[in-house]
Amino acid sequence: MIDFVQKAYRPAVVRRAAIMAIIVGVIIAIINYFDKMMVGSLSSGDVTKIIFTFLVPYAVSTVSSVLAINETQRARR
Repeated sequence: MIDFVQKAYRPAVVRRAAIMAIIVGVIIAIINYFDKMMVGSLSSGDVTKIIFTFLVPYAVSTVSSVLAINETQRARR
């Protein structure tokens, strides 16, 4: 577990995950909440859901990157 966390905090992993979270998060947030954004009727529940809309792709990208690092390291052995 400690190894996973160390790899997850590598600058390249964090940068890649942040970029993916921004790209995917913006697209999904627009798809799901564009109408409410335009009229300014976002509830606090909507804002919470939008935050999770960004956190999920960040987590998926981070896990994918760490698994890819692990696989590459195993292949080199």
